[in-house]
Amino acid sequence: GMKVDRTALADADAGVTAVLRRVLGWTGGEIVRIVRTDSFALPGQGSDVRALTTLSAYSGLAEHAELVDGVWPVDGPEGGPIEAALSVAAAGELEAALGDVIELTNRREDTRRIEVRIVGLWQPIDPTEAYWLGDELELRGRSVGEAFDTYGPFVVTESAATAAASGDLDARWRAL
Repeated sequence: GMKVDRTALADADAGVTAVLRRVLGWTGGEIVRIVRTDSFALPGQGSDVRALTTLSAYSGLAEHAELVDGVWPVDGPEGGPIEAALSVAAAGELEAALGDVIELTNRREDTRRIEVRIVGLWQPIDPTEAYWLGDELELRGRSVGEAFDTYGPFVVTESAATAAASGDLDARWRAL
């Protein structure tokens, strides 16, 4: 992935997509764009934060995952909770359910808090397909690190991820 200023995402995407289209050539192929915010702390940890998450937007997710319950997120009213979908695996890891509202604290600015409402639960149609690239967080709902464990991701609209980020976005492209 690469760090991209929130205001420059469209330009970065146009450049990367053009290069990937040339590389894919006549085979066509799918280009998947993933946009992630900086890290947020999950609630109930006090000062010893070890459990993190991100808000992430995925192009083409609805074609590669099925909704088990609820709906895919849409942009909600200004100032309200951000609509988010969780994988069934992530919901299990977080002991979260459809309709739950969870307050997240930005790791860069601990005074910056956002609320997400879980509106959908999904699971990969085929976890072995190239779309997922074996990504531990996306497939298992948890990625274990040395200092932190990351849960989720909370899947949101791209505009919600852009608005929630306190700094640069982490943008990734997958050429399939």
